[in-house]
Amino acid sequence: MNKTILIVVGVAVLVLAGIWFWSQQSSAPSQAQQPSSQEPSDNTASINADLEALDLGDVDKEFQGIDADVNSL
Repeated sequence: MNKTILIVVGVAVLVLAGIWFWSQQSSAPSQAQQPSSQEPSDNTASINADLEALDLGDVDKEFQGIDADVNSL
């Protein structure tokens, strides 16, 4: 009987210690590094520069075939 009580108390202590340890870990704030954020440049000059830098290829040449198909309808 005395040995059984000792085992039950030991298991209870281990369970309580595990619960305490788990609660301490889950409530600790995350120390993850935050990436440095870069502010987007959204002024008109930078937007126009980005639009001018786009390489669309020869759009007129690509649409000639489409125009021919549309005109044949």
